Amino acid sequence: MKAFFNKARKLAVAGFLFLLPVFVVFIVVKKAWTSLASLGAKIASVFGMQTIAGATIFTALLLIVICVVCGLLVLHYSSMKKFNNMIEGQLMKYIPGYGNYKAMAEDKLKGKQRIIPHSPALLKTENDSLQPVFIIEKDDAGNNMILVPAIPETDKGQILIVKEEKLKRILSVSANEFDEILKSMGKGLLSRQHALDFA
Repeated sequence: MKAFFNKARKLAVAGFLFLLPVFVVFIVVKKAWTSLASLGAKIASVFGMQTIAGATIFTALLLIVICVVCGLLVLHYSSMKKFNNMIEGQLMKYIPGYGNYKAMAEDKLKGKQRIIPHSPALLKTENDSLQPVFIIEKDDAGNNMILVPAIPETDKGQILIVKEEKLKRILSVSANEFDEILKSMGKGLLSRQHALDFA
């Protein structure tokens, strides 16, 4: 029973950390939309579109224009960029995972996929279990610098140096696929038989 509650608590915490920045973004967009709705309705009435659809269209256009103007200011004025960085610094300080979600959003908006430059592996622990890890680098003496990732923020975690014989490298799953599996609390790794082909 205790194990069940511990697992439920971990899942609840992971879900909360995922929803918190999403909720913040939702609140910000909602506030911005509410603030611009009346102005959008007035602009729509000027063009003879005194309907809910007309107000919605002009509010959306107004929000897009403001985003574009802010983008121009940030890209062309260093003072605005510094101000933006200061605000982001505060958000990263008080909102867990903000930096990760911002990077993910940027990648999706720009149509890019971040390629993880590490190798997936499993670390043999003292109690004969296997811990998912990323191999960061290896030296000539057979020492491996590894990251034991936190879940679901897999780019954070514990850094360890271990010998090669402590590791089982996963050959047939890419680092990006491995990362997605870990963010899903490991779901799907055992069901993919080929994923457990080790070196």
